Amino acid sequence: MRYSSEFEGSICLIRFRYYNNKLSKMDVKVRPFLLVKSECEELPCDFTALPISKVSNKHNLDSYYDIEINNIDYPTLSLNESISYIRTHKIQTVHSNDINKKICDDIRDEYPDLVLSIKQRLNDFVSGIF
Repeated sequence: MRYSSEFEGSICLIRFRYYNNKLSKMDVKVRPFLLVKSECEELPCDFTALPISKVSNKHNLDSYYDIEINNIDYPTLSLNESISYIRTHKIQTVHSNDINKKICDDIRDEYPDLVLSIKQRLNDFVSGIF
């Protein structure tokens, strides 16, 4: 039996469904997400997750809620881009069946300051709802 808590605090590659405007249909791509919380203790289950993106158009960045992750400050993370952003204001739900369980980086022990920053900004965003 696998426990969902193994993945909380991990950056994992996720099969992500999205609407492809060019093809005018739903499509799938793989992208990194930070898994922040699971709905239950055992797999399979849903996770609350934050997308990680390179954000091609920098005008779409939020100066507070988008946290920059670069290869210099976080060299052990398995991100393809030299600079990516954890988007704490773009909360999503992903299912454990969509996780590539072989490619996950746990940030809790190695980058505690990053974890604190993510928690603070996520809490700030959520506390502003309603």
